[in-house]
Amino acid sequence: MGAKAVPINEETGIRIKGLLKENKKTQKWLAEQLYITPENLSLIVNGKRGLLLERGKKIASLFPGVRVEWLMGEDNFKTEADVREERIKTLVTTSY
Repeated sequence: MGAKAVPINEETGIRIKGLLKENKKTQKWLAEQLYITPENLSLIVNGKRGLLLERGKKIASLFPGVRVEWLMGEDNFKTEADVREERIKTLVTTSY
């Protein structure tokens, strides 16, 4: 049986690039942490291959505070603090 296709999300690649830059890490370093080739990671980062959820969870764990949902492009809240801030804004806005 073949591997299940993973949807490609270009935003995920952009976010991975940003995390690497912010944390002064290289794609080679990240590939080593994920036990994949730098070429495979390059395909993910450049939007040519989808990111498996388990790898997304691993990447998020390597960058403390980063939410896997944000990394996978499911929402725009990078950290739990961002989620709380948005909830407060929503409460304040709907209270009036």
